[in-house]
Amino acid sequence: MLTHISVVRSLDARRHALLMAVSGNFLAIMAMTPISMALPTIAVQLQVDVGAAGWVMTSYLLVLTAMVLVSGRLGDAYGHERVFRAGVVAFAVGSVSVGLAPNLPAIIAGRVVQGLGSALMNGTSPAILTNATPEAERGRAFAVALMAAPIGALAGIALGTVALTLADWRLIFLAAASLALLVLLFTALVQTDTPPQQRARPDLAGAVIWALALTSLMLALSHLHEGDASFAADVAYHVVTQSATVALFVLLVVVERRLRNPLITFSHLRNAVLTTALGANMVMHMTMMGLMFLMPFLIERAWSLDTGYTAGFLFVSQAVNTVATLAGGRLYDRHRSPLLAPAYLTALAAGFLAFGVFSTHLRYWLLFPLIVVMSAASGAFMPTITTTIMGAVSVPVRGFAAGASETSRQLGHTLAVAIIVAVIALPGEATVVSDAGAFLEGFSRACLVLAVISLGGAALVATQARRRRHLGEG
Repeated sequence: MLTHISVVRSLDARRHALLMAVSGNFLAIMAMTPISMALPTIAVQLQVDVGAAGWVMTSYLLVLTAMVLVSGRLGDAYGHERVFRAGVVAFAVGSVSVGLAPNLPAIIAGRVVQGLGSALMNGTSPAILTNATPEAERGRAFAVALMAAPIGALAGIALGTVALTLADWRLIFLAAASLALLVLLFTALVQTDTPPQQRARPDLAGAVIWALALTSLMLALSHLHEGDASFAADVAYHVVTQSATVALFVLLVVVERRLRNPLITFSHLRNAVLTTALGANMVMHMTMMGLMFLMPFLIERAWSLDTGYTAGFLFVSQAVNTVATLAGGRLYDRHRSPLLAPAYLTALAAGFLAFGVFSTHLRYWLLFPLIVVMSAASGAFMPTITTTIMGAVSVPVRGFAAGASETSRQLGHTLAVAIIVAVIALPGEATVVSDAGAFLEGFSRACLVLAVISLGGAALVATQARRRRHLGEG
C-alpha cells in the first residue's frame, strides 16, 4: 500500500539532501578511479595475473549494477535516508576489509561489500535530493550533485598517485573508509528522514532474480576475445551465459507479474517520459564510455605517444564536463525545454561522426576542439536527463526511478565495451590493437557506430518531446 507524503523543502533539508547526494557520488567514484591505477601494483604484490587482478574492479561493478535498483526499492519501503546510511556503513566496512586483506579472494570479498554500499547510496540519493528540492531548482541541485563524480575522479587520480608513489596501494582504501566515516557522522547528526513510501514487505525473490539476471548479462557481454581461435574456444561460455540471461529475465517477468508489490512494476515502464529518458541516459553513457575506452589506445598505440598525453586529454575532458554539468542544470531550470536532451545527443553524434570520417587525418591537438564540444554536451545532458527521470514519477516510486537511472547508466558502460570490442576487433583481427593501421580502421568503424547510436537516442527523446509539446506539456 502506498502512502503519499508532503515533502519537506526547508533550506536546511535541501542542503542536507544535497550533501548526501554529493557524498554518495564522490565515494562511489573514489572506489573506481584510483583502483584502476592500482591494479598493476596489486597484481605484482599478490603474484596474480592481470586477468585475476581485474576482478578487483569487476566484482565491484557487478554488485553495483545488480543491486542499485533493489536499493532504490528498499528506500521506498524503509526510507531513503535510512538505506543511504546503511550504504555508507557497508562502504566503510568494505573499504577497511580491502585495506587489511591478506590475499586476492579477501580483496574481492571486500570489494563486493564496497559495491553493495555504493549501490545503496546511489540508488537512494537521487530520491532524497528530489524529495527535498522544489521542482524549479532541481536542475541546479542535480548539477551540483553530479559534479561530484568528475571532481571525485580528479581527487582519486591524485590519491592514487600519492599512495602508489609514496606509500602503499592499501592507503587508497583506508582513505576511502575515513571519508565514509565522516559522511556517516554527518548523516547521523542530521536527521531529515522522510517516511517510508511502501509498507509492504520488499520483493526478495524478484531482487535475487534481478541481481542474477543482470550479473549474467554483464558476464556475457564483458567476456572479451582475441581473434577466431579464442572466440571459437569460448562458444560454450557465450551460449551458457546468454541462455542463462534470457531464462532469468523471462523468469523475472513471470514472477513479477504475479506479485502485488513487485520489485519492477511494469506499469511504470508505460510512462513514456520515464522510459525514453532512461533509454537516452543509457545511450549517452554508452557512447561516452566508448570514447573513453578508445582514446588511450588511439593516443598511445596508434600514435605512439606516452601516457602523459592521455592524462592531458582526460583532464581536459573531466574539467569541461564539470563546468558544463553546472551550466546544464541552470539552463534546464531556466527553460525546462524537452528539446535540450536531443540537442546534446545530436552534438555527441556530430563529434563521433567527425572522429569516424577523419580518423586518418587526426592529430593530437585536433582532439581538443572535438572533445570540448562532446564533453560539454555530455556534462549538460546529465542534470537534464536525471531531473527528467526523477520528475517523471510520483513520490512513492522515486526510489524505483533512482535505481532505474543508475542501472541504465551502468548498463550503458557495459554495453559500450562489448560493442567497441565487437566492432574494433572483429574475429580474425587479433592484432588490431598492436597494428596502428588496423586500429585506425577499427577506430573509424567504432566511432561511426557510436554516432548512429547517439542519433538514435536523440531521435528517441525528440519524438517524446514533440508529443509532450503537442499535449501542452512542453
